[in-house]
Amino acid sequence: MSDSAKGPVPCPTGYVSGEAKRQYTIIAGVLGVLFFLGQIAIPFVVMFPLMFIVMNEEMAGGFRVVQADRGAYWDGKLWYVEETMAAGPTPRQAMRFDYSPRILRWLKCFAPGQDQQPARAAALQVERPWLLAAPDRLWIISGGQVACFRGGKLDTVAEVPVGDLSRPFLMGDRPAAIEHRPDGCFLRVLDDGQWKETARLRLAPPGGAAPGADDVRVLALDGAVHLFLRSGNTLYYRQGLPEEGASGDDWQVVHEVGSAWATAVIGGRPAVFLRQDAAMQGELIGMRLDGGRWQPFFSRRAHSFLEGGKPDQPASRARRRDMGGPSIGAYPTGGDRFLLLLSLNLGGARLVEVDGGKIQQETRLERGFAFPSRLMSLMFLPYLLMLGVPLVLAFVLSLLMAKYRAPSYAAEGREAPYASLWRRAMAEVVDAVILGWPFAGVFLVMLPMFSDMEGFFENAESNPLWFFVPFLFACLAGPWALLVLLGFSFTEGRWGATPGKWLCGIRVMGTDLRPCGFGRALVRNLLKFVDGFFNFLVGILLVALTENRQRLGDLAARTVVVTARAGSRPR
Repeated sequence: MSDSAKGPVPCPTGYVSGEAKRQYTIIAGVLGVLFFLGQIAIPFVVMFPLMFIVMNEEMAGGFRVVQADRGAYWDGKLWYVEETMAAGPTPRQAMRFDYSPRILRWLKCFAPGQDQQPARAAALQVERPWLLAAPDRLWIISGGQVACFRGGKLDTVAEVPVGDLSRPFLMGDRPAAIEHRPDGCFLRVLDDGQWKETARLRLAPPGGAAPGADDVRVLALDGAVHLFLRSGNTLYYRQGLPEEGASGDDWQVVHEVGSAWATAVIGGRPAVFLRQDAAMQGELIGMRLDGGRWQPFFSRRAHSFLEGGKPDQPASRARRRDMGGPSIGAYPTGGDRFLLLLSLNLGGARLVEVDGGKIQQETRLERGFAFPSRLMSLMFLPYLLMLGVPLVLAFVLSLLMAKYRAPSYAAEGREAPYASLWRRAMAEVVDAVILGWPFAGVFLVMLPMFSDMEGFFENAESNPLWFFVPFLFACLAGPWALLVLLGFSFTEGRWGATPGKWLCGIRVMGTDLRPCGFGRALVRNLLKFVDGFFNFLVGILLVALTENRQRLGDLAARTVVVTARAGSRPR
Protein backbone atom coordinates (compact mmCIF):
# COMPACT_ATOMS: atom_id res chain seq x y z
CA MET A 1 0.00 0.00 0.00
CA SER A 2 1.39 3.43 -0.90
CA ASP A 3 2.07 6.13 1.68
CA SER A 4 -0.75 8.26 0.23
CA ALA A 5 -3.18 5.46 0.95
CA LYS A 6 -2.26 5.54 4.65
CA GLY A 7 -3.74 9.01 5.04
CA PRO A 8 -2.23 12.12 6.64
CA VAL A 9 0.24 11.72 9.50
CA PRO A 10 -1.43 12.94 12.74
CA CYS A 11 0.08 16.09 14.28
CA PRO A 12 1.76 15.41 17.64
CA THR A 13 -0.06 16.97 20.59
CA GLY A 14 1.46 20.30 21.53
CA TYR A 15 3.41 20.79 18.28
CA VAL A 16 2.58 22.39 14.96
CA SER A 17 3.81 19.30 13.09
CA GLY A 18 5.75 16.08 13.45
CA GLU A 19 8.81 17.58 11.78
CA ALA A 20 8.59 20.57 14.12
CA LYS A 21 8.62 18.22 17.10
CA ARG A 22 11.71 16.40 15.82
CA GLN A 23 13.64 19.58 15.11
CA TYR A 24 12.59 21.27 18.32
CA THR A 25 13.44 18.27 20.52
CA ILE A 26 16.94 18.08 19.08
CA ILE A 27 17.56 21.80 19.45
CA ALA A 28 16.13 21.97 22.99
CA GLY A 29 18.15 18.91 24.07
CA VAL A 30 21.42 20.35 22.74
CA LEU A 31 20.71 23.73 24.37
CA GLY A 32 19.93 22.03 27.66
CA VAL A 33 23.27 20.19 27.65
CA LEU A 34 25.22 23.32 26.69
CA PHE A 35 23.58 25.48 29.34
CA PHE A 36 24.06 22.76 31.96
CA LEU A 37 27.78 22.63 31.17
CA GLY A 38 27.84 26.42 31.23
CA GLN A 39 26.55 26.44 34.79
CA ILE A 40 29.29 24.06 35.85
CA ALA A 41 31.98 26.06 34.05
CA ILE A 42 31.04 29.50 35.40
CA PRO A 43 32.55 29.03 38.90
CA PHE A 44 35.84 27.91 37.37
CA VAL A 45 35.93 30.56 34.64
CA VAL A 46 34.78 33.47 36.82
CA MET A 47 35.15 32.66 40.50
CA PHE A 48 38.72 31.42 40.72
CA PRO A 49 40.30 34.29 38.72
CA LEU A 50 38.14 36.70 40.70
CA MET A 51 39.31 35.20 43.99
CA PHE A 52 42.93 35.37 42.85
CA ILE A 53 42.66 39.04 41.86
CA VAL A 54 40.79 40.17 44.97
CA MET A 55 42.88 38.11 47.39
CA ASN A 56 46.07 39.58 45.92
CA GLU A 57 44.62 43.09 46.06
CA GLU A 58 43.01 43.04 49.49
CA MET A 59 45.47 40.68 51.18
CA ALA A 60 48.60 41.96 49.47
CA GLY A 61 50.23 42.11 52.89
CA GLY A 62 49.60 38.42 53.37
CA PHE A 63 48.87 36.61 56.63
CA ARG A 64 50.74 38.39 59.42
CA VAL A 65 52.32 36.92 62.53
CA VAL A 66 53.49 39.40 65.16
CA GLN A 67 56.25 38.10 67.42
CA ALA A 68 55.08 40.06 70.43
CA ASP A 69 57.51 38.56 72.94
CA ARG A 70 60.62 39.44 70.91
CA GLY A 71 60.23 43.22 70.71
CA ALA A 72 61.77 46.18 72.56
CA TYR A 73 60.97 49.74 73.60
CA TRP A 74 63.63 52.07 72.24
CA ASP A 75 63.91 55.70 71.20
CA GLY A 76 60.36 56.42 72.40
CA LYS A 77 58.85 53.75 70.15
CA LEU A 78 57.72 50.16 70.41
CA TRP A 79 59.71 47.95 68.05
CA TYR A 80 58.71 44.44 67.02
CA VAL A 81 59.08 41.91 64.23
CA GLU A 82 56.25 41.06 61.87
CA GLU A 83 56.44 37.90 59.79
CA THR A 84 54.30 37.86 56.67
CA MET A 85 53.30 34.99 54.46
CA ALA A 86 52.72 36.77 51.16
CA ALA A 87 49.32 36.08 49.58
CA GLY A 88 50.41 35.63 45.98
CA PRO A 89 53.46 34.53 43.99
CA THR A 90 55.88 36.94 42.39
CA PRO A 91 55.76 37.21 38.57
CA ARG A 92 58.92 35.12 38.40
CA GLN A 93 57.36 32.43 40.61
CA ALA A 94 54.21 32.44 38.51
CA MET A 95 56.26 31.91 35.34
CA ARG A 96 57.90 28.89 36.99
CA PHE A 97 54.53 27.69 38.32
CA ASP A 98 56.04 28.00 41.78
CA TYR A 99 53.28 28.78 44.29
CA SER A 100 55.25 28.10 47.47
CA PRO A 101 54.61 30.75 50.14
CA ARG A 102 56.99 33.68 50.45
CA ILE A 103 57.99 34.52 54.02
CA LEU A 104 58.88 38.17 54.60
CA ARG A 105 60.09 39.65 57.88
CA TRP A 106 59.85 43.30 58.80
CA LEU A 107 61.21 45.41 61.61
CA LYS A 108 58.29 47.68 62.56
CA CYS A 109 57.87 50.53 65.00
CA PHE A 110 55.00 52.39 66.60
CA ALA A 111 54.99 55.52 68.76
CA PRO A 112 52.00 55.36 71.15
CA GLY A 113 49.97 58.56 71.08
CA GLN A 114 51.74 59.81 67.94
CA ASP A 115 51.57 57.32 65.09
CA GLN A 116 48.33 56.26 63.48
CA GLN A 117 49.71 53.05 62.01
CA PRO A 118 52.88 51.00 62.62
CA ALA A 119 55.66 51.78 60.17
CA ARG A 120 58.10 49.43 58.48
CA ALA A 121 61.66 50.37 59.36
CA ALA A 122 63.66 47.64 57.61
CA ALA A 123 63.43 44.22 55.98
CA LEU A 124 65.02 41.38 57.94
CA GLN A 125 66.66 38.29 56.50
CA VAL A 126 66.98 36.23 59.68
CA GLU A 127 64.49 33.87 61.29
CA ARG A 128 62.87 34.66 64.66
CA PRO A 129 65.20 37.47 65.79
CA TRP A 130 65.22 39.00 69.24
CA LEU A 131 65.23 42.80 69.69
CA LEU A 132 67.34 44.31 72.47
CA ALA A 133 67.33 48.01 73.33
CA ALA A 134 70.67 49.70 74.13
CA PRO A 135 71.15 53.43 74.79
CA ASP A 136 72.56 54.14 71.33
CA ARG A 137 71.18 51.35 69.15
CA LEU A 138 68.63 48.62 68.71
CA TRP A 139 70.24 45.18 68.62
CA ILE A 140 68.73 42.51 66.37
CA ILE A 141 69.98 39.12 67.50
CA SER A 142 69.34 35.63 66.12
CA GLY A 143 71.14 32.32 66.21
CA GLY A 144 72.93 33.06 62.93
CA GLN A 145 73.37 36.82 62.78
CA VAL A 146 73.77 39.92 64.93
CA ALA A 147 72.79 43.30 63.52
CA CYS A 148 72.03 46.75 64.87
CA PHE A 149 69.64 49.48 63.80
CA ARG A 150 70.45 53.15 64.34
CA GLY A 151 70.08 56.32 62.35
CA GLY A 152 67.45 54.63 60.20
CA LYS A 153 70.03 52.13 58.92
CA LEU A 154 70.42 48.39 59.50
CA ASP A 155 74.01 47.13 59.78
CA THR A 156 75.21 43.55 60.19
CA VAL A 157 77.67 43.21 63.08
CA ALA A 158 78.49 39.51 62.92
CA GLU A 159 77.39 36.29 61.27
CA VAL A 160 78.34 33.59 63.76
CA PRO A 161 76.01 30.55 63.91
CA VAL A 162 75.25 29.44 67.44
CA GLY A 163 72.59 27.25 69.05
CA ASP A 164 69.15 28.40 70.19
CA LEU A 165 69.37 31.65 72.13
CA SER A 166 67.11 32.70 74.95
CA ARG A 167 65.99 36.31 75.12
CA PRO A 168 69.16 38.51 75.12
CA PHE A 169 69.93 41.00 77.90
CA LEU A 170 72.61 43.59 78.56
CA MET A 171 75.59 42.77 80.76
CA GLY A 172 77.00 46.24 81.20
CA ASP A 173 76.93 47.60 77.67
CA ARG A 174 77.30 44.27 75.86
CA PRO A 175 74.55 41.90 74.67
CA ALA A 176 74.47 38.54 76.40
CA ALA A 177 72.28 35.48 75.97
CA ILE A 178 71.96 31.90 77.15
CA GLU A 179 72.76 29.40 74.40
CA HIS A 180 70.89 26.08 74.46
CA ARG A 181 72.69 23.09 72.94
CA PRO A 182 72.24 19.33 73.26
CA ASP A 183 75.28 19.20 75.54
CA GLY A 184 74.05 21.91 77.91
CA CYS A 185 73.36 25.61 78.44
CA PHE A 186 76.05 28.28 78.19
CA LEU A 187 76.25 31.99 78.91
CA ARG A 188 77.56 33.88 75.89
CA VAL A 189 78.55 37.54 75.68
CA LEU A 190 78.99 39.45 72.42
CA ASP A 191 82.51 40.88 72.33
CA ASP A 192 84.07 42.44 69.26
CA GLY A 193 81.62 40.70 66.87
CA GLN A 194 82.09 37.27 68.49
CA TRP A 195 79.93 35.27 70.88
CA LYS A 196 82.26 34.36 73.72
CA GLU A 197 81.38 31.56 76.09
CA THR A 198 81.82 32.73 79.68
CA ALA A 199 80.13 30.05 81.81
CA ARG A 200 78.39 26.70 81.67
CA LEU A 201 75.02 26.90 83.40
CA ARG A 202 72.84 24.44 85.23
CA LEU A 203 69.24 25.37 84.31
CA ALA A 204 66.97 22.82 85.90
CA PRO A 205 64.44 23.44 88.66
CA PRO A 206 63.87 20.82 91.37
CA GLY A 207 62.58 17.66 89.73
CA GLY A 208 62.40 19.34 86.31
CA ALA A 209 64.15 18.84 83.00
CA ALA A 210 66.38 21.36 81.23
CA PRO A 211 64.19 24.02 79.57
CA GLY A 212 64.18 25.17 75.97
CA ALA A 213 65.33 28.58 74.77
CA ASP A 214 61.81 30.03 74.82
CA ASP A 215 61.35 28.92 78.44
CA VAL A 216 64.11 31.11 79.88
CA ARG A 217 64.17 34.89 80.53
CA VAL A 218 66.89 36.98 82.15
CA LEU A 219 66.51 40.51 83.55
CA ALA A 220 69.55 42.65 84.38
CA LEU A 221 68.80 45.26 87.06
CA ASP A 222 71.34 47.40 88.95
CA GLY A 223 74.15 44.94 88.34
CA ALA A 224 72.08 41.96 89.50
CA VAL A 225 70.73 39.19 87.28
CA HIS A 226 67.20 37.81 87.71
CA LEU A 227 66.49 34.47 86.09
CA PHE A 228 63.04 33.10 85.17
CA LEU A 229 62.39 29.60 83.96
CA ARG A 230 59.25 27.77 82.91
CA SER A 231 59.09 24.05 83.56
CA GLY A 232 55.82 22.41 82.58
CA ASN A 233 53.05 24.72 83.78
CA THR A 234 55.07 26.31 86.57
CA LEU A 235 57.20 29.46 86.48
CA TYR A 236 60.33 29.53 88.66
CA TYR A 237 62.57 32.41 89.72
CA ARG A 238 66.00 32.88 91.23
CA GLN A 239 68.55 35.66 91.49
CA GLY A 240 71.83 35.03 89.71
CA LEU A 241 72.85 32.54 87.05
CA PRO A 242 73.51 29.05 88.45
CA GLU A 243 76.77 27.74 87.08
CA GLU A 244 77.49 24.05 86.61
CA GLY A 245 77.90 22.38 89.99
CA ALA A 246 75.89 24.98 91.89
CA SER A 247 73.06 23.96 94.20
CA GLY A 248 69.64 23.72 92.62
CA ASP A 249 67.65 24.35 95.81
CA ASP A 250 67.32 28.11 95.58
CA TRP A 251 64.53 28.26 92.97
CA GLN A 252 61.36 30.06 94.01
CA VAL A 253 57.94 29.18 92.56
CA VAL A 254 56.27 32.26 91.10
CA HIS A 255 52.93 31.01 89.79
CA GLU A 256 51.28 28.62 87.40
CA VAL A 257 51.60 29.76 83.81
CA GLY A 258 49.35 29.17 80.82
CA SER A 259 49.99 29.56 77.11
CA ALA A 260 52.19 32.70 77.22
CA TRP A 261 54.31 34.75 79.61
CA ALA A 262 56.71 37.71 79.67
CA THR A 263 59.11 39.50 82.00
CA ALA A 264 60.08 43.16 82.44
CA VAL A 265 61.43 45.65 84.96
CA ILE A 266 58.42 47.70 86.14
CA GLY A 267 58.90 50.49 88.67
CA GLY A 268 62.47 49.36 89.35
CA ARG A 269 61.41 45.81 90.28
CA PRO A 270 61.30 42.52 88.35
CA ALA A 271 57.82 41.68 87.08
CA VAL A 272 56.21 38.81 85.24
CA PHE A 273 53.03 38.65 83.16
CA LEU A 274 51.23 35.32 82.97
CA ARG A 275 48.44 34.14 80.72
CA GLN A 276 45.95 32.05 82.71
CA ASP A 277 43.79 29.92 80.43
CA ALA A 278 40.20 28.90 81.05
CA ALA A 279 37.51 27.12 79.09
CA MET A 280 35.75 30.27 77.84
CA GLN A 281 37.68 33.23 79.17
CA GLY A 282 41.20 33.59 80.45
CA GLU A 283 43.08 36.20 82.45
CA LEU A 284 46.34 38.05 82.02
CA ILE A 285 47.88 38.83 85.41
CA GLY A 286 50.99 40.79 86.37
CA MET A 287 53.08 39.94 89.44
CA ARG A 288 55.94 41.93 90.92
CA LEU A 289 58.65 41.04 93.40
CA ASP A 290 57.93 42.87 96.65
CA GLY A 291 59.86 42.09 99.82
CA GLY A 292 61.04 38.76 98.46
CA ARG A 293 57.50 37.63 97.56
CA TRP A 294 55.58 37.79 94.30
CA GLN A 295 52.49 39.96 94.58
CA PRO A 296 49.85 40.62 91.89
CA PHE A 297 49.59 44.22 90.71
CA PHE A 298 47.82 43.98 87.34
CA SER A 299 44.92 42.01 85.87
CA ARG A 300 43.17 42.01 82.51
CA ARG A 301 40.49 39.78 81.06
CA ALA A 302 41.81 37.79 78.09
CA HIS A 303 39.77 36.43 75.23
CA SER A 304 40.35 32.70 75.09
CA PHE A 305 39.94 32.17 71.37
CA LEU A 306 41.87 35.26 70.29
CA GLU A 307 44.66 35.60 72.80
CA GLY A 308 45.46 32.17 74.13
CA GLY A 309 45.09 28.46 74.25
CA LYS A 310 45.44 25.66 76.75
CA PRO A 311 48.91 25.01 78.17
CA ASP A 312 50.60 22.20 76.38
CA GLN A 313 53.86 20.31 76.02
CA PRO A 314 56.94 22.26 74.83
CA ALA A 315 56.76 20.76 71.33
CA SER A 316 53.13 21.82 70.97
CA ARG A 317 53.95 25.29 72.26
CA ALA A 318 56.71 25.55 69.66
CA ARG A 319 54.32 24.56 66.87
CA ARG A 320 51.79 27.18 68.00
CA ARG A 321 54.57 29.75 68.19
CA ASP A 322 55.80 29.05 64.66
CA MET A 323 52.22 29.19 63.34
CA GLY A 324 51.56 32.55 64.97
CA GLY A 325 50.10 31.41 68.26
CA PRO A 326 49.60 33.81 71.16
CA SER A 327 52.54 35.54 72.81
CA ILE A 328 53.02 38.43 75.25
CA GLY A 329 55.59 41.20 75.26
CA ALA A 330 55.97 43.57 78.24
CA TYR A 331 57.91 46.79 77.64
CA PRO A 332 58.47 49.45 80.33
CA THR A 333 58.27 53.07 79.21
CA GLY A 334 59.23 54.77 82.49
CA GLY A 335 58.17 54.58 86.13
CA ASP A 336 55.10 52.38 86.53
CA ARG A 337 54.12 52.84 82.90
CA PHE A 338 54.49 49.98 80.47
CA LEU A 339 53.14 48.56 77.23
CA LEU A 340 51.76 45.07 76.70
CA LEU A 341 51.93 43.76 73.16
CA LEU A 342 49.62 40.79 72.61
CA SER A 343 49.79 38.68 69.49
CA LEU A 344 46.56 36.93 68.58
CA ASN A 345 45.68 33.49 67.27
CA LEU A 346 44.34 35.06 64.07
CA GLY A 347 47.61 36.82 63.29
CA GLY A 348 46.83 40.32 64.54
CA ALA A 349 48.21 42.22 67.52
CA ARG A 350 46.82 44.41 70.27
CA LEU A 351 48.64 47.08 72.26
CA VAL A 352 47.66 47.74 75.89
CA GLU A 353 48.94 50.92 77.55
CA VAL A 354 49.15 50.66 81.36
CA ASP A 355 49.99 53.23 84.02
CA GLY A 356 50.10 52.38 87.71
CA GLY A 357 48.60 48.95 87.08
CA LYS A 358 45.52 50.43 85.36
CA ILE A 359 44.76 50.13 81.68
CA GLN A 360 44.72 53.52 79.99
CA GLN A 361 44.05 52.48 76.41
CA GLU A 362 43.87 49.45 74.11
CA THR A 363 44.73 49.71 70.43
CA ARG A 364 44.39 47.20 67.63
CA LEU A 365 47.93 47.53 66.40
CA GLU A 366 47.80 45.00 63.56
CA ARG A 367 44.72 43.70 61.81
CA GLY A 368 44.42 39.96 62.07
CA PHE A 369 42.92 37.53 59.62
CA ALA A 370 39.84 38.86 57.87
CA PHE A 371 38.01 37.26 55.02
CA PRO A 372 37.95 40.18 52.54
CA SER A 373 34.49 41.75 52.52
CA ARG A 374 34.81 42.57 48.83
CA LEU A 375 35.55 38.94 48.10
CA MET A 376 32.48 37.80 50.02
CA SER A 377 30.38 40.31 48.09
CA LEU A 378 31.89 39.37 44.75
CA MET A 379 31.23 35.70 45.49
CA PHE A 380 27.65 36.51 44.51
CA LEU A 381 28.74 37.55 41.01
CA PRO A 382 29.31 33.97 39.77
CA TYR A 383 26.06 32.93 41.44
CA LEU A 384 24.17 35.73 39.69
CA LEU A 385 25.74 34.63 36.43
CA MET A 386 24.64 31.08 37.17
CA LEU A 387 21.12 32.37 37.78
CA GLY A 388 21.32 34.22 34.48
CA VAL A 389 22.02 31.00 32.56
CA PRO A 390 18.50 29.56 33.11
CA LEU A 391 16.94 32.94 32.30
CA VAL A 392 18.79 33.10 29.00
CA LEU A 393 17.80 29.51 28.27
CA ALA A 394 14.17 30.30 29.12
CA PHE A 395 14.21 33.28 26.73
CA VAL A 396 15.76 31.28 23.85
CA LEU A 397 13.38 28.35 24.36
CA SER A 398 10.42 30.75 24.48
CA LEU A 399 11.31 31.97 20.99
CA LEU A 400 11.66 28.39 19.74
CA MET A 401 8.41 27.31 21.39
CA ALA A 402 6.55 30.15 19.68
CA LYS A 403 7.71 28.72 16.36
CA TYR A 404 7.45 24.95 16.89
CA ARG A 405 4.90 24.41 19.68
CA ALA A 406 1.12 24.70 19.74
CA PRO A 407 0.17 28.09 21.21
CA SER A 408 -2.80 27.13 23.43
CA TYR A 409 -4.14 24.48 25.76
CA ALA A 410 -7.62 22.98 25.34
CA ALA A 411 -9.68 20.87 27.76
CA GLU A 412 -13.39 20.16 28.30
CA GLY A 413 -14.45 22.51 25.55
CA ARG A 414 -12.35 25.39 26.85
CA GLU A 415 -9.13 26.85 25.50
CA ALA A 416 -6.44 29.24 26.87
CA PRO A 417 -3.04 30.39 25.53
CA TYR A 418 -0.03 28.89 27.24
CA ALA A 419 2.07 31.23 29.36
CA SER A 420 5.43 31.70 27.72
CA LEU A 421 8.43 30.13 29.43
CA TRP A 422 10.03 33.55 29.70
CA ARG A 423 7.08 34.99 31.67
CA ARG A 424 7.08 31.99 33.95
CA ALA A 425 10.80 32.46 34.62
CA MET A 426 10.38 36.15 35.46
CA ALA A 427 7.48 35.35 37.78
CA GLU A 428 9.71 32.89 39.64
CA VAL A 429 12.36 35.60 40.05
CA VAL A 430 9.82 37.96 41.68
CA ASP A 431 8.53 35.24 43.99
CA ALA A 432 12.09 34.21 44.88
CA VAL A 433 12.86 37.76 46.00
CA ILE A 434 9.84 37.72 48.30
CA LEU A 435 10.81 34.31 49.67
CA GLY A 436 14.53 34.96 50.03
CA TRP A 437 14.93 38.42 51.52
CA PRO A 438 15.33 37.09 55.11
CA PHE A 439 18.08 34.77 53.91
CA ALA A 440 19.78 37.76 52.28
CA GLY A 441 19.47 39.47 55.65
CA VAL A 442 21.40 36.60 57.25
CA PHE A 443 24.21 37.17 54.77
CA LEU A 444 24.24 40.93 55.36
CA VAL A 445 24.48 40.33 59.11
CA MET A 446 27.25 37.75 58.78
CA LEU A 447 29.30 39.75 56.24
CA PRO A 448 30.67 42.31 58.71
CA MET A 449 31.14 39.57 61.30
CA PHE A 450 33.42 37.49 59.11
CA SER A 451 35.12 40.61 57.77
CA ASP A 452 36.31 41.29 61.33
CA MET A 453 36.89 37.94 62.99
CA GLU A 454 38.61 39.48 65.99
CA GLY A 455 35.66 41.73 66.72
CA PHE A 456 33.27 38.84 66.17
CA PHE A 457 34.89 36.53 68.72
CA GLU A 458 35.50 39.39 71.15
CA ASN A 459 31.81 40.24 71.09
CA ALA A 460 30.92 36.55 71.31
CA GLU A 461 32.95 36.08 74.49
CA SER A 462 31.67 39.24 76.17
CA ASN A 463 28.09 38.48 75.09
CA PRO A 464 27.47 34.79 74.21
CA LEU A 465 24.19 35.68 72.46
CA TRP A 466 26.21 37.57 69.83
CA PHE A 467 27.50 34.27 68.47
CA PHE A 468 23.93 33.15 67.80
CA VAL A 469 22.80 36.29 65.95
CA PRO A 470 23.18 34.70 62.48
CA PHE A 471 21.38 31.57 63.65
CA LEU A 472 18.61 33.71 65.10
CA PHE A 473 18.09 35.31 61.70
CA ALA A 474 18.16 31.86 60.09
CA CYS A 475 15.54 30.62 62.57
CA LEU A 476 13.31 33.56 61.68
CA ALA A 477 13.82 32.87 57.99
CA GLY A 478 12.46 29.32 58.39
CA PRO A 479 8.97 30.36 59.60
CA TRP A 480 8.92 33.05 56.91
CA ALA A 481 9.59 30.43 54.22
CA LEU A 482 6.74 28.26 55.60
CA LEU A 483 4.39 31.27 55.66
CA VAL A 484 5.26 32.14 52.05
CA LEU A 485 4.75 28.53 50.95
CA LEU A 486 1.30 28.35 52.50
CA GLY A 487 0.36 31.85 51.33
CA PHE A 488 1.45 31.25 47.75
CA SER A 489 -0.37 27.90 47.69
CA PHE A 490 -3.57 29.54 48.91
CA THR A 491 -3.51 32.34 46.34
CA GLU A 492 -2.55 29.94 43.54
CA GLY A 493 -5.28 27.51 44.52
CA ARG A 494 -7.98 30.17 44.68
CA TRP A 495 -6.98 32.80 42.12
CA GLY A 496 -4.22 31.02 40.20
CA ALA A 497 -1.58 33.64 40.97
CA THR A 498 1.29 34.56 43.26
CA PRO A 499 2.63 38.14 43.30
CA GLY A 500 5.13 37.23 40.58
CA LYS A 501 2.51 35.55 38.37
CA TRP A 502 0.09 38.44 38.89
CA LEU A 503 2.73 40.96 37.76
CA CYS A 504 3.66 38.83 34.73
CA GLY A 505 0.05 38.21 33.71
CA ILE A 506 -0.04 34.42 34.02
CA ARG A 507 -2.19 32.01 36.04
CA VAL A 508 -2.00 28.46 37.36
CA MET A 509 -5.10 26.43 36.51
CA GLY A 510 -6.12 22.83 36.82
CA THR A 511 -5.98 20.69 33.69
CA ASP A 512 -9.70 21.38 33.38
CA LEU A 513 -8.89 25.15 33.23
CA ARG A 514 -10.58 25.74 36.58
CA PRO A 515 -9.00 26.79 39.90
CA CYS A 516 -6.85 23.96 41.18
CA GLY A 517 -7.47 24.44 44.93
CA PHE A 518 -5.10 24.72 47.87
CA GLY A 519 -4.07 21.05 48.10
CA ARG A 520 -2.96 20.70 44.49
CA ALA A 521 -1.21 24.10 44.61
CA LEU A 522 0.65 22.99 47.76
CA VAL A 523 1.84 19.80 46.03
CA ARG A 524 2.93 21.89 43.05
CA ASN A 525 4.95 24.25 45.22
CA LEU A 526 6.53 21.53 47.35
CA LEU A 527 7.88 19.85 44.20
CA LYS A 528 9.47 23.15 43.21
CA PHE A 529 12.39 21.89 45.28
CA VAL A 530 13.02 19.19 42.65
CA ASP A 531 12.25 21.43 39.69
CA GLY A 532 14.70 23.95 41.12
CA PHE A 533 17.74 21.70 40.73
CA PHE A 534 20.62 23.45 38.92
CA ASN A 535 18.93 26.85 39.33
CA PHE A 536 15.63 25.65 37.83
CA LEU A 537 17.32 24.14 34.80
CA VAL A 538 15.38 20.90 35.44
CA GLY A 539 12.03 22.73 35.59
CA ILE A 540 12.77 24.77 32.46
CA LEU A 541 13.65 21.72 30.39
CA LEU A 542 10.56 19.84 31.60
CA VAL A 543 8.33 22.77 30.61
CA ALA A 544 10.08 22.97 27.25
CA LEU A 545 9.75 19.26 26.43
CA THR A 546 6.54 18.00 28.03
CA GLU A 547 3.32 17.82 26.04
CA ASN A 548 1.43 20.48 27.98
CA ARG A 549 4.42 22.58 29.09
CA GLN A 550 4.34 21.17 32.62
CA ARG A 551 7.17 20.93 35.10
CA LEU A 552 7.25 18.08 37.64
CA GLY A 553 5.05 19.99 40.08
CA ASP A 554 2.45 20.57 37.35
CA LEU A 555 2.47 16.92 36.37
CA ALA A 556 1.97 15.78 39.97
CA ALA A 557 -0.70 18.40 40.76
CA ARG A 558 -2.42 18.17 37.35
CA THR A 559 -2.04 21.89 36.60
CA VAL A 560 -1.09 24.03 33.62
CA VAL A 561 0.10 27.63 33.40
CA VAL A 562 -1.74 29.89 30.98
CA THR A 563 -1.94 33.56 30.07
CA ALA A 564 -4.28 35.56 32.30
CA ARG A 565 -5.15 38.45 30.00
CA ALA A 566 -6.86 36.35 27.39
CA GLY A 567 -8.50 34.06 29.95
CA SER A 568 -9.98 30.72 29.09
CA ARG A 569 -12.61 30.73 26.40
CA PRO A 570 -14.95 28.16 24.81
CA ARG A 571 -13.50 26.31 21.83
